[in-house]
Amino acid sequence: MRAATPPVDDTIPDEQGIVDGVVDESIPLIDPTTQTTLPLGCVAPRAAIATFLGEVISFDDAAAIYKVVQVRGGSLGAYVNAGAITVRYTERETKFLRIGTTYLVGAGGSELFPTLESKVRAKKTTLRRRRSGGC
Repeated sequence: MRAATPPVDDTIPDEQGIVDGVVDESIPLIDPTTQTTLPLGCVAPRAAIATFLGEVISFDDAAAIYKVVQVRGGSLGAYVNAGAITVRYTERETKFLRIGTTYLVGAGGSELFPTLESKVRAKKTTLRRRRSGGC
């Protein structure tokens, strides 16, 4: 007599909550680029095309022109012209940039313009732990 084997369910569970083409809104979305769970109502950010070190040559209210110092990731491709690249910013964020300063820039393709687009982020401060017990 043979022992009965239990049935094996080898189907892959759907982590996005899509059943029969309908999205279950109660399950949070996962950004496939960063593998981060997104809060309900949020959309995944666009992926960066390139990350580079660039020295600000000039800027106006909407865009900055950088001299590319080093490409850190991705590819700048046809966006580079004679070693310089134009990056658009929203909400007059160029006011935080300084000519002659080198920045680490992550940029994605603009949906409206033939340039790259980015956001200015505040410099992150590192919190230091105080030693306890006089060490």
